[in-house]
Amino acid sequence: MRANCKSFYDVKYKFIGHLVEPEEAKYVAAGAATKLNCFCQFCTDGRVLKVANSIKDGTLFCCEKKACQQQRADIVAARRQNTIVSGKGSFAALHPQLANEFLGFVDERHQHLSLAQVPEHCTFDGLWQCQTTTYHQYVLSPSDRLNYGCGFCPGGTQLHPLDSAFHFLKENGWLHYLHEDDIERSKQVRVNTNEPLLHFNCRTCAEARQPSNTYTFAQADGCTQCRGSYQKTITKRQLKKSGSVADNPYLVSTYCFDQPWAPEKYRNKTPPSDVPAMDNRQSYWWRCNSKHFDLRTPLVQSNRRCNKCSSATSKLEHFIYHEWQVRFPDDDIELRKKWKPHDLPKHVKPIHKKTTLEADLIINTFAIEFDGVYFHLTLNNKLSNDQDKNKRLQALGFEVIRIRETGLKTTNKDNSEDPIIEFLDVDLTDHLSIFNKILAVIRPDEAPIDTFRSEKAALQAFLEGKDNNVTSVSELYPELLRYTSHENAKLLERLSKSAHESMEWHCPTCHYIWPQSIRHRMIGWDAGVDSPACCRQTVWTGNSIATTHPSLERLIHPLIWKNHADELGAWQDKWVLVKGQNKAKQTVWLQFELYRIVKKIENSPELVFIKQTNQVRPVITDEQITLYAKDSEALLFDLQTGKIKEN
Repeated sequence: MRANCKSFYDVKYKFIGHLVEPEEAKYVAAGAATKLNCFCQFCTDGRVLKVANSIKDGTLFCCEKKACQQQRADIVAARRQNTIVSGKGSFAALHPQLANEFLGFVDERHQHLSLAQVPEHCTFDGLWQCQTTTYHQYVLSPSDRLNYGCGFCPGGTQLHPLDSAFHFLKENGWLHYLHEDDIERSKQVRVNTNEPLLHFNCRTCAEARQPSNTYTFAQADGCTQCRGSYQKTITKRQLKKSGSVADNPYLVSTYCFDQPWAPEKYRNKTPPSDVPAMDNRQSYWWRCNSKHFDLRTPLVQSNRRCNKCSSATSKLEHFIYHEWQVRFPDDDIELRKKWKPHDLPKHVKPIHKKTTLEADLIINTFAIEFDGVYFHLTLNNKLSNDQDKNKRLQALGFEVIRIRETGLKTTNKDNSEDPIIEFLDVDLTDHLSIFNKILAVIRPDEAPIDTFRSEKAALQAFLEGKDNNVTSVSELYPELLRYTSHENAKLLERLSKSAHESMEWHCPTCHYIWPQSIRHRMIGWDAGVDSPACCRQTVWTGNSIATTHPSLERLIHPLIWKNHADELGAWQDKWVLVKGQNKAKQTVWLQFELYRIVKKIENSPELVFIKQTNQVRPVITDEQITLYAKDSEALLFDLQTGKIKEN
């Protein structure tokens, strides 16, 4: 060592206590490459050879022991985290709402830390409290908590022991009904799932029953072979909840049981006190004030009046029906005649297995149809449906008469061998003229009539049918009228929530316009679903990234932005080309998922480049893009798979 050079002993006096032989340091220069024998900083017996010029303030050196190596790694990680937190902020500062769900870190080495001391992408496992279910506590790192939630809740991949079928049966004292071979499997089955099925013994007769899910077993008092069957259990609960038919004045007055006016074939076997008023499974016989018998469920009967004298039957049909009964009482006449699919002969094929065949009016061997423009052109708009109905009525042995309003085309085909009797360009409000047209066909020997004898009875029957206890859509949901036009709002005043008519709906929030039937719109409205655009079910100009995130234009490739910006939503997981940096810090185009880009932009508005990570697909150079671009207008890039399409 030179005379004018300071020794390691003089300069690095802080580390003298770590040297095995401190006296040697007096003869070693401070910047020399001489190796010194040192004690481990974490234990007293371990020794380490360190080069003198590599020992600096804050250096950690340890022996080869696993415990010492772990302590050193923890200190290094803590220093790195403190550096990141001081620069970008802690997890608690960036995500205060999620920080309220944090209970603590799992590992003993990290339990002294809080979310205010770790960065956003910390990988230490922590314990979190579910906000939906109090006993759900799950393990996730803060980094994973940004993308995932509770794994025990429905839709998650984990099953909490308290959510299992085993715990449910044990709490209710039903575990002894479960077959012993399924006890262990029940610990891995969620309560309200349909599969896998478990084997139970009947709670009434103790006999083995068919495999079922836990929910079905809990609902039924016994199997289908004993008195406490599933259907009887449901009936008891419905009676307790909604009452019976006997408790409803309207239902009990129309229910056919043991009344003298009810023919034997229309009498129900079940007394009204045993029939739930809201039952929509079993059908029963009912009779209206006009002595029409109909088979339907109590729920349908409570919401609608008789089909044969309801508002579905027009005033014209009532006038023809009542006048014909008065003038020709011996004729076989029936209003709104229906044939269910199983009642049709084999040579008459039904439209659908659940669709009935209906005729507006039956007089002897004639089937009469009244066709208005609104239902047969505006809503239906299919001439083939009327032609198919003609064939089915003719196959049943009827001669078909069609009274078609002005504006409708003929249903007779040019090559038809058996044309029907048809009157075109008819004014449906001229009831007297239409009656004489029908009279001239069915009874050609009778003279035309000048006036109606039963006008008062027909009008009264029609008005009774109009007051049919059916609540319209506009009455049930007045706030829904702002979602449609003025013309459609008038239609909603006439139709019920189960109507199949389709119309255009206008969302007042996002101004999206979409067609949908009234029935499906009501189902979505009751479930709290707004327009498809607001629920992110469809992408249009109002919610596309071109409108919601115009700043992304500086990141996404110009050809993709030009051709697809109006077709992509910020929530979608489709792949796009993004301006980024590879590991060599070169500006390239990277394949990246759209929703991740939006998330990064929202967290860091000044972000210019996306760095290549494990979540980013391979780099695409400008030369490759030039090769795969067609006429500089459309990039051959699959947004779904994130791959370049070959020419």
